[in-house]
Amino acid sequence: MQILDKIDAQQQATHEAWQVMQDLRDIHRDLTRIHSFAEPIATGDFLLPSIKESMANIVEACETLIGELV
Repeated sequence: MQILDKIDAQQQATHEAWQVMQDLRDIHRDLTRIHSFAEPIATGDFLLPSIKESMANIVEACETLIGELV
């Protein structure tokens, strides 16, 4: 019975690791989309300076997080 328990535990760990990798890929995809959306807004001239600065902060945060995920 111990061997079956070990196999089951290993399969569960493998499944959980796979799920974490899928989640990280999804996060990377979402951050890339946010970055693509925020960058032109942050560099455009049609927003109030405070909003422009907020978008620049979002761009910087996305770049940092994307760099950590790669």
